[in-house]
Amino acid sequence: SIELWTPNSQEWKTTEQSIYYREYNKALDSLKSLVVQHLFELEKLNLCGTG
Repeated sequence: SIELWTPNSQEWKTTEQSIYYREYNKALDSLKSLVVQHLFELEKLNLCGTG
Protein backbone atom coordinates (compact mmCIF):
# COMPACT_ATOMS: atom_id res chain seq x y z
CA SER A 1 0.00 0.00 0.00
CA ILE A 2 1.15 3.52 -0.77
CA GLU A 3 1.41 5.97 2.08
CA LEU A 4 0.91 9.59 1.08
CA TRP A 5 2.82 12.26 2.94
CA THR A 6 1.08 15.33 4.23
CA PRO A 7 2.70 18.60 5.36
CA ASN A 8 2.11 17.47 8.96
CA SER A 9 3.80 14.07 8.58
CA GLN A 10 7.28 13.50 10.00
CA GLU A 11 8.56 12.25 6.62
CA TRP A 12 7.44 15.49 4.97
CA LYS A 13 9.09 17.63 7.66
CA THR A 14 12.33 15.63 7.55
CA THR A 15 12.51 15.82 3.75
CA GLU A 16 11.68 19.53 3.77
CA GLN A 17 14.48 20.18 6.27
CA SER A 18 16.93 18.09 4.21
CA ILE A 19 16.10 20.09 1.09
CA TYR A 20 16.53 23.37 3.00
CA TYR A 21 19.95 22.34 4.32
CA ARG A 22 21.06 21.11 0.90
CA GLU A 23 20.11 24.45 -0.69
CA TYR A 24 21.78 26.34 2.17
CA ASN A 25 24.99 24.35 1.77
CA LYS A 26 24.99 24.86 -2.01
CA ALA A 27 24.67 28.62 -1.48
CA LEU A 28 27.43 28.53 1.13
CA ASP A 29 29.71 26.60 -1.24
CA SER A 30 29.07 29.19 -3.96
CA LEU A 31 29.90 32.00 -1.55
CA LYS A 32 33.11 30.27 -0.46
CA SER A 33 34.08 29.83 -4.09
CA LEU A 34 33.52 33.53 -4.79
CA VAL A 35 35.59 34.55 -1.75
CA VAL A 36 38.48 32.30 -2.81
CA GLN A 37 38.24 33.61 -6.37
CA HIS A 38 38.33 37.20 -5.09
CA LEU A 39 41.36 36.44 -2.89
CA PHE A 40 43.20 34.98 -5.88
CA GLU A 41 42.37 38.09 -7.90
CA LEU A 42 43.67 40.33 -5.09
CA GLU A 43 46.82 38.26 -4.82
CA LYS A 44 47.29 38.52 -8.56
CA LEU A 45 47.06 42.30 -8.23
CA ASN A 46 49.42 42.14 -5.23
CA LEU A 47 46.73 43.74 -3.07
CA CYS A 48 46.08 40.87 -0.68
CA GLY A 49 45.95 42.14 2.89
CA THR A 50 45.04 45.70 1.98
CA GLY A 51 41.28 45.34 2.21
